[in-house]
Amino acid sequence: MKKIIITICATLILISTNVYGADLIYRLTHGDQYALVLGTVKQVDEKGIDISVEKILNGKTVGKNIKIYINDKQNIYSYEPKEGDYIVASIDKKPSDYILKWGVFKVSSLDYKTLDIQSGLSSSDRAILKYYINNGCKEIDFYYENGKVFIRKSDGSVEKIYSEDIIETDTLDDITNEIEKLAFNRKTVIISLSSVILVLLVRLYLDKRK
Repeated sequence: MKKIIITICATLILISTNVYGADLIYRLTHGDQYALVLGTVKQVDEKGIDISVEKILNGKTVGKNIKIYINDKQNIYSYEPKEGDYIVASIDKKPSDYILKWGVFKVSSLDYKTLDIQSGLSSSDRAILKYYINNGCKEIDFYYENGKVFIRKSDGSVEKIYSEDIIETDTLDDITNEIEKLAFNRKTVIISLSSVILVLLVRLYLDKRK
């Protein structure tokens, strides 16, 4: 019984993490935002980030210079933006202000065709977002299989874009910060449900021993 409880809990926690990761990259690549923009950080203050927009990767038109406001209740920074950084940002508009939506990610350059994702997301999701942006945000049929990520292209061909065999460069602190900062309500609900199930299983186990 004890082994069953441990197995169930581990499975539920793993599922909650995977569901969250899949949700985020899906939303970023399927237009669940006002716009996904590429630009340069001009200033960072307590209210948000001022950026110079180089390109609208997908979504609606925004100004050349915008301020992205950060809600005090949000905790979705995947890194600490600094002046001069090149970034990709997911934003909403409410009603006339731009609000951070699914996160801001540091990138290597302003060339959307060759840039790399340098911070935020898991390695597999970085590979997806990089491929998505490098290819003009046109290919979106990504899928996971046996520790690998594939893209099913519009012409019917399939290409592998990531494998777990690739050496990870993230440190443990990076991963921990990412999980904490990208905490998502759906994940919290699933973990809470896991806790309830655990309590019920323990209670059942103790009752049987009486």
